Amino acid sequence: MTKEEFEKKYMIEVTVIKTKIENNQIIEEKNYSIIASKDLVTEDLWNEIMYEKKTKDNIREKDVLEFCNRLSKKYGLNPVYKYKEKEQFKIIDSKGNEIKITDVDFKKLEGYRLITSSEYESIMQNKNKGIEGEIELEDEIIYDIDKKLFCFVKSKSTPFLEEGQNYENLGFRIVRTIIEKN
Repeated sequence: MTKEEFEKKYMIEVTVIKTKIENNQIIEEKNYSIIASKDLVTEDLWNEIMYEKKTKDNIREKDVLEFCNRLSKKYGLNPVYKYKEKEQFKIIDSKGNEIKITDVDFKKLEGYRLITSSEYESIMQNKNKGIEGEIELEDEIIYDIDKKLFCFVKSKSTPFLEEGQNYENLGFRIVRTIIEKN
């Protein structure tokens, strides 16, 4: 399956909205566009990309980041995440350089990654008909930049797989920024 076929089957284009207030009026404008998975990643897709059935009692953060990186590599995109055990993960740019937390611009990242809360809210606000399984924010893994702490923080805790349970969906949604050519 090509990247285009994969994205047609599993993903939908979403406009990420930037909201600001001018003259006591709320103004919404396009910030950038993403391709977001129509639903949370399924066990079948996980098994296809990770080459393993998920039978452990949970999925660790590094597994989710590795899934995004492997999916990116499979379709010829540069991975977004760099991580080491017991360290905060880092974002890498399309050239493989580590990006300072204060300089991360999601509009310029090429590969598949986890969704941010503003992207998630844009999906919900846009009422995208192609998004399936719209769930509460707390049920999904979402990472945001905390510029005061200089790190990424998980917006909400996510219930992972428990031993003996067989969830069809794994608790995270993937996105890829549509990089506009200048």
